[in-house]
Amino acid sequence: MDTDRNIDVTVSPDGGVADALPSTAPPPASDHASAFRHVREQRDVNTAVLALAGDALVVETEANWTPEELVARVPADQARLILHEVPYATPTGARRHAHLLIWWMPAPARDQEAAYRVAFDALKNQHAKAPVHLIARIREHLAYPRLVALAG
Repeated sequence: MDTDRNIDVTVSPDGGVADALPSTAPPPASDHASAFRHVREQRDVNTAVLALAGDALVVETEANWTPEELVARVPADQARLILHEVPYATPTGARRHAHLLIWWMPAPARDQEAAYRVAFDALKNQHAKAPVHLIARIREHLAYPRLVALAG
């Protein structure tokens, strides 16, 4: 299930994020906080992809992606912020899920780094339920074994 959802989020230089309803007000569940909640609470959504459009943080996609799909679908030349739920088993066999806040920052997107750093830091502060934060610069940084190692 991929859906495009937009909401304006003002990212201030001090790292604060203030939500503002867009002029064509989408459903209330369209903001980044709701996207994070969907990943945490809904079985059909395990990934939320956020993109900056000017000063607006846009919920680009909410989807149920496998680890392989996550690696394949991040853009090669654009930064993104991603909340992803990774399922894994502990060494004793117990099933776990961890929420990761990922800053996808490939080398060709270097000119976007400052703006995404502000947004990433703001989201880390606002969404404490994603305790694992990582910056991924190459696709191998998103490999399932690495995400599990960080989560566990």
